[in-house]
Amino acid sequence: MTRNPTCLFVMGSRHLFFGRLRRRGLAKVLLMVVSAFAIACAGPTTTDSAVDDGELFVPFGERLDYFVELTPGETLSITNIRLRDAEAGTLDVTVLPDLEFERSLGRLQLPQDARRWQASVPVSERTFCRVSIAASSNGTSTSTSTEATAGVVITVPQIAGRDLANYDLRQALAPDDEDVQVARRSPRAQQLNEPAPNIIVYVIDTLRQDVVGAYGDEGDLTPHLDALARDGWTFEDAIAQSSWTRASIASVFTGLEPDLHGVNDRHDGLGGEAVTLAEQLSAGGYRATGVVANQNVGEQFGFGQGFASYTVPRRTGGGGAGLNRRLLRWLGRVSTDKPFFLYVHSIGPHAPYEPPDEYLTRSGSTEVDRELGEMDVLRAFRDREREATTEERQDVEMLYRAETALYDQKFGRFIARLKELSLYDSALIVVVSDHGEEFWEHENWGHGHTLFSEVLKVPLLMKPPFSKEASRSKALVQHTDLFATVLDFAGLQAKHGVSLREIAENSSSRTANDRFGRTVFSNLDLDTRKARSVTTRDWEYIVPGSSHLGAAPMLFDRNADPDQLANLAADRPVIAGYFSMLLAKRAEVTAPDLSEPTAIPAELEDQLKALGYLN
Repeated sequence: MTRNPTCLFVMGSRHLFFGRLRRRGLAKVLLMVVSAFAIACAGPTTTDSAVDDGELFVPFGERLDYFVELTPGETLSITNIRLRDAEAGTLDVTVLPDLEFERSLGRLQLPQDARRWQASVPVSERTFCRVSIAASSNGTSTSTSTEATAGVVITVPQIAGRDLANYDLRQALAPDDEDVQVARRSPRAQQLNEPAPNIIVYVIDTLRQDVVGAYGDEGDLTPHLDALARDGWTFEDAIAQSSWTRASIASVFTGLEPDLHGVNDRHDGLGGEAVTLAEQLSAGGYRATGVVANQNVGEQFGFGQGFASYTVPRRTGGGGAGLNRRLLRWLGRVSTDKPFFLYVHSIGPHAPYEPPDEYLTRSGSTEVDRELGEMDVLRAFRDREREATTEERQDVEMLYRAETALYDQKFGRFIARLKELSLYDSALIVVVSDHGEEFWEHENWGHGHTLFSEVLKVPLLMKPPFSKEASRSKALVQHTDLFATVLDFAGLQAKHGVSLREIAENSSSRTANDRFGRTVFSNLDLDTRKARSVTTRDWEYIVPGSSHLGAAPMLFDRNADPDQLANLAADRPVIAGYFSMLLAKRAEVTAPDLSEPTAIPAELEDQLKALGYLN
């Protein structure tokens, strides 16, 4: 991947570039976020030896807009201002803060003001701003100038105190083969000489965050998950990388977002070039075992890479009985000669909803129409071939809640067995969902259709080895963080990503993490349903890519409007412009394609149809 210091997003009829991108022509276009100062570039144009690296050319009559998140007292500066193919001109710099009026930061008359220019940005609190730079002519030009060549050359604008040169593109870089061959010990592990713990990552498929008691549900559906939360860390703002299983779990396994690992559609699988969590742990001395109940992350799709054993029990339904039997047998004969990494993928409260009666009582009602939980009926709701009444919608949700209670009990039996074998206290246990489920909050049922909060906000619980006390973190976290987190506990150094261990253990890290807020990218590119979103602590911005979501982008205030009912994109154009820029330029980031097309055999097709993945 090409690395360039900084680039700018351009508005107007012409594209503006600085030297390196101009010379490279159709170069790879990068996106970067540095302390939430987001800059992007567009591109290509012809070679221009008159513009150096780190410079921008603004033609007369054009305006360059870019979006930035600013805090009070910050200073914007531009240096090395000079005319090109003109004898005189004017450079105007303006700023438009969110919900305020546009104001001038300065006007430079050239050539007499050709010097370093700087101005304090007039904001009273942290806010999004649009900064505009416009060049105009006074009518004089050199004899060789043309409309396309006359203008002003400036350095890329800088904000004092932010090191824009030393940015980090790790999230956009695919690990190389060396990572599999050499598992590097982390500095922390070398210093503390901590023993490598057993590691368990337990995925409960389709589990919404808001049905878990640890997140506020009062129905007592999840006593065993709640107990785990009391033993460890609860992350209150965990975001999925996609709204369907394969894309999300590929992000967990690789630490990369779906637009980078490329596993998005029905026939996409993880290719051999992908470096997975299991491969890293195996290279670091772990014995990796996977037991999965969802064929969407089966070995045929490349998810078995790095595992010594990766199996799908023949009978994965029946309330997870087949999965639990396999797990309990495995625990009874696990070897202690080396630490183990166990990946468990429970089918969870995934449709069809077929809970036993006793769990319907716990969910709040036994008077429900059980036929509504059948896959054919749910598929008709999903495809809008049948309109669900208010009562039917309530019944479907009750069936889902009963399924949640059932799978919590299965999880509890697994935890009890760990404790019987004295494996619980010393282990790292991570419980997470791949995505949530929609119950008509935005007139949809199911998942894999949208990127609203009901499918992206997931539970994430983590019990560290020998945990002494429970804690809760409000930091914005995401699926991709689990890659670096698990390797951190294993004493191995991740090449990319953020370890949640540091965020949970150190209050100073939480403060740093929230200083400007992290940026989480999620993606849906499944069948004909496409959408992209960017989430921060305060906002989610969704850009539809297919007609089922409409054509208009959506901006939601996550704090004031957690149910995402009021689209603020038209009312807050500066914020919408900022996030639009991030998504538009991220779409142009190129990385090695880590996916590969995978044929689906007939037997597997039947299993995927039973789960509603294929019609």
